[in-house]
Amino acid sequence: MPPESDQIKEGLSPALAKSFLLYSELHKFEGEEENDSAITSAVWYEKLRAAVEYQETHLMFKNAVARIIRRSLLISVKIKKEKIYNDLVNELIWANYITPKTIDESKSKKVNYILDKYLTIIRRANSINKSNSEIIRYFSGICACEIEEEIFDKRAENQYLDFVFLAIKDNYKNNIKHINDQDHIVQLKLAIYTNIFKPDVSYLSYWSLKLTHTNWLVIDIDDCKNLTKSIDPFMASFERHLSHPLRSRYLILVRNMVSPFSVIRTHLLLNNVSKKWAEDNPILLENNLCQSYESLRMQSNAKIWRGIWRALIFLLMTKTVLAFIIEIPVDRAIHGNILWLPLIANITFPPFLMFLSGITIPKIPQKNSKLMKEAFFEIINTGRLTNEKALVIEKKKRTKTFNFFNYLLAIFSLLVLILVVFFLLRLKFNVVSIVLFFLFVSAVSFLSFRIRVNSKELLIKRKSQDSITTLVEFIFLPFISLGKAMSDSLNRLNPFLLAVDFIIEAPFKTILKILRAWFNFISLKKEEMEY
Repeated sequence: MPPESDQIKEGLSPALAKSFLLYSELHKFEGEEENDSAITSAVWYEKLRAAVEYQETHLMFKNAVARIIRRSLLISVKIKKEKIYNDLVNELIWANYITPKTIDESKSKKVNYILDKYLTIIRRANSINKSNSEIIRYFSGICACEIEEEIFDKRAENQYLDFVFLAIKDNYKNNIKHINDQDHIVQLKLAIYTNIFKPDVSYLSYWSLKLTHTNWLVIDIDDCKNLTKSIDPFMASFERHLSHPLRSRYLILVRNMVSPFSVIRTHLLLNNVSKKWAEDNPILLENNLCQSYESLRMQSNAKIWRGIWRALIFLLMTKTVLAFIIEIPVDRAIHGNILWLPLIANITFPPFLMFLSGITIPKIPQKNSKLMKEAFFEIINTGRLTNEKALVIEKKKRTKTFNFFNYLLAIFSLLVLILVVFFLLRLKFNVVSIVLFFLFVSAVSFLSFRIRVNSKELLIKRKSQDSITTLVEFIFLPFISLGKAMSDSLNRLNPFLLAVDFIIEAPFKTILKILRAWFNFISLKKEEMEY
């Protein structure tokens, strides 16, 4: 409900006003630079790569930086920093992530310092828990986050996180027996950051690293050398926030309150709203936010289908290819001919399942618009968003009934898997075909589940699902769990993408470098002949 009139104060809250100011500054330099050095093939390669990796658009730049650094170090860990820097800048320009003017002398020095810092750690780290390649992958990802933060101004995001924290923090109380006050603040901010900004694992680690080691952005290289002597305790010092037992509880409870803030952030990113205008026109601002919400609500269905098409491309590139590479040779080796039914089923059933999932996702109800309008009114006029009652965050007690249902679920999941295997055997599937079927269906089930969850981002109050949807998700729960396990393992090491890095990307980027040098040479010769 909107607050009473005596609660309304004049002007925006200081934290919200500062957010308007910083987001407004981001629009000052839009469209001022053109990149004549971009190479069309490199741009399209990055788009295709994003689809193959099933990565969000806002993570593409960071992932490209991480991939370039990681590829260089896996070829030779002793590679010179200057070469990594030159390759990094050139490839980012070719792919149109930046222009030749983006990195000035000041940013160049800072990016070189960042590379120096992480290369020192990667080359000297001696970990018990991680292999050398895992260390390279882990710190390359974090290094890419810091480089992106240096190249592109992230002050607005940091300020907005602080604003949202101040706006909703009073709705959450911690049970001191389960989590102390300091960790409560960290987990609450982490949940806000995760729900609004949609970071990946590398960004979460980087965020936690900066929070734990406050001098990290200016740390001395000699101090980095000292850290490598005990690299595992160093990583554990900040990774502990990401493995806190109550983290999922915070994520769920915060998720239900941040949708209005996500709409406000989207509005500020798309529109240049000055601090003064917002302070002078609170009613018009509220109306504009409502219009932005309605636009996002109307676009949500298209966004869902974009996610489904990207998921289908992901399946086609990383999963369906396996059916032809593995299944056909195995069929010929064992049976002497191709078993077409299992092959066709493995190729067509997962996309059909994904399509079926897409058409059954419910649209955002109209009544959510009223709740969103009330939330905007309260945020603009008070700088707060209040819940009906304070939410106490504590560990849920696992009763005997809960444990019984847990065992029952495990037994049911096992029975579902056994019945599916039995059914596939009746259809003449061999062991390889069955394994591929489970891979494909598990991947689709998990991706469909993620898309369904993301479709609820704009909801303020999430109602219970209907009985049919609940039953279907219950039946597919074993496959969703398998898909999540596969996704987690592939996030750590994806052999397919690793092969792409060295078999396709490395030669492709080498050819681009040679062609670039050749064209520069021809251009120089032409200039010499002009005089």
